[in-house]
Amino acid sequence: MIWLLACTTSPPTERVMPERPLVPLEAGLLLRRVHLDLAGTLPSLAELEAVRSGQETVDLHVDALLDSERFSSRFQELLAEQWLTQTDRTNITVRELGLDDELQPTLARSVGTEPLALMAEVADQDLAWTETVTADWTMANSLLLELWPLEPVDRSSTGIDDWVPARYTDGRPPAGVAATNGLWWRYSSNPNNYNRSRAAALSRLLLCEDYLLREVSFDAEKLADLDPLVQATKEVESCRSCHVTLDPIAAAFFGFWSFDLYDPIEASRYHPEREHLGRHFLETEPAWFGIPAEDPGALLAELSADPRFASCAVERTARAYWRRAPELHDFETLAVLEQDFLEEGQSMKALIRRVLSTPEYRAGELMDNATPAEDSTRTLRVMSPDQLAATTEQRTGFRWRRSNADPMWNDEHGLRTLAGGVDGIQVSEAQQDPSLSRTLVIKRLAQGAADFVVEHDTANPNEPTLLQAEWLLIGSEDPSFEPALQELALLLWSQTMSPETAVEYAAFFTEIEQASDRQQAWTSLVAALIRDPKFWSY
Repeated sequence: MIWLLACTTSPPTERVMPERPLVPLEAGLLLRRVHLDLAGTLPSLAELEAVRSGQETVDLHVDALLDSERFSSRFQELLAEQWLTQTDRTNITVRELGLDDELQPTLARSVGTEPLALMAEVADQDLAWTETVTADWTMANSLLLELWPLEPVDRSSTGIDDWVPARYTDGRPPAGVAATNGLWWRYSSNPNNYNRSRAAALSRLLLCEDYLLREVSFDAEKLADLDPLVQATKEVESCRSCHVTLDPIAAAFFGFWSFDLYDPIEASRYHPEREHLGRHFLETEPAWFGIPAEDPGALLAELSADPRFASCAVERTARAYWRRAPELHDFETLAVLEQDFLEEGQSMKALIRRVLSTPEYRAGELMDNATPAEDSTRTLRVMSPDQLAATTEQRTGFRWRRSNADPMWNDEHGLRTLAGGVDGIQVSEAQQDPSLSRTLVIKRLAQGAADFVVEHDTANPNEPTLLQAEWLLIGSEDPSFEPALQELALLLWSQTMSPETAVEYAAFFTEIEQASDRQQAWTSLVAALIRDPKFWSY
């Protein structure tokens, strides 16, 4: 982000967010949004009551959630939507590694999580965001510690879900996420590509500048007689416009260059002896936009000082929590956020706190005088597959399992993209609107969760997950039915039902009870409440 200044040498000292024609969300629903975005779960009844009564502020809960155990995993989920590292398949599978076939989903998710876990750890520990590209450490679980040249920093991992700080032992330079196998197994480069795809990925992910979106025009006949790998990139002007900066970046990463993308040893280790090959194959010195850089560590140090790095971090964070891409009318807001981000030492938690305080985040609806540009503001969001899985489990105890994989985390054995998620390869944008496929997934999830929780709470009246024992004994004609229904609405929707809606749900319950029995009526009621848009939107 570039400050446009006139007759001054420094940014203005007082920065004010531009006004927006947006109506703020009601406090209880805003708390629900904050909980879902920072922890992926729903607020408790006590938290809702405290905020709705004015005893506590939403900002107080934001601070608490940023320091909660759930923050790191939820932040990883948001990063995954943009970094696209969590794919179902990797070039190297469990068979090449000598593992059981059933571990493929676990392997793929572990590999894709490594760079995300590193960035989440930087955010969680409130380190400067530059640490994400300069750290001499990474994060690893028990599987990666076993497969890759890694050693834990302070303690060993106890399992797949236990991520601990670790360091590579193969001589790779400190470059944060750009020194992780998890990033480069996703953004691999075949031998003849010479790391150019990796250089382009770094630019897109860390600078928000995509080489592939640049307009390029050339004469095909002139290219016919040139070596496209070397001559064309240096002699054709339209090719040089990209390659003059792209190739020097690619030249710094030949320690990660593999002759065989499917060889686990080749792709798992850094090769210091190959660092000089970039100069040979690309006929250029390693550099970051004209600044010499001998290896990835030096190059990423220059990247962290590039003004575009902080600007991109702000843009990606706003995109994650606004649930949309920033547009031209957001320029002023992003400029204020960026300046605060720099002044606060590039603290990601401080940035998130500020993004969550923007009118764009807290909008509940548009005012009548909203311009067409404001139509992009999301006053209502839909839960991601991760949020759907976490909130359903939180309230009912039910978690889907299919072929040793969570259907919400996987597509080969699951329903991730059908539920609106990304697979990192074919689908690269999370679905932000309701759809038929998402509705069908929610239907099956609701049915499974309702069956599970009613059976559980009937069998365990002293340890209910959702339904109190006395509720299961009453019908819709009982005076205590509506209070129970309203408490269920608060638990699942974080809001009470209107009288008209309560009457409709009571009639629905009665109809099912008369056609079947009371237990089936409660099962159908819970399923209907989960399928209601008030549950899966926020």
